[in-house]
Amino acid sequence: MKKNINDNLKKIKDKKIIISSISIILFIILTYTIFNKDINKLDEIIESFILSIRQNNLTNIMIIITNISSAYSLVAISILLLIIIKKKQIPILISSNLLIVFLISQLSKIIIQRPRPVGINLVDAIGYSYPS
Repeated sequence: MKKNINDNLKKIKDKKIIISSISIILFIILTYTIFNKDINKLDEIIESFILSIRQNNLTNIMIIITNISSAYSLVAISILLLIIIKKKQIPILISSNLLIVFLISQLSKIIIQRPRPVGINLVDAIGYSYPS
């Protein structure tokens, strides 16, 4: 029984490593194309698609999702988890993860300096657009 659990945990860990590796590789490829300005055609295709499906109901849903994932919401969720969860290690790990991701994102934005798209903004946003 214990061997079965350990085997399952190893499989889960292996899957996480594979998914993380693929994500990092895709991020590097996308960043490379942005640095080389090869992404304009993809931008046009995505912008055209977004404008073709744009509806008030979808816009409202996307604004809610944007607000939920804002830095303020994530900090509030972290504090709430610290208060609610008895095992303090879990909320501390979640908070540390959020902080590290935020710092990497902000540093990447400073390095890459990709301007936000013009004309399809659904919410007011400042700063650079990538990564977001």
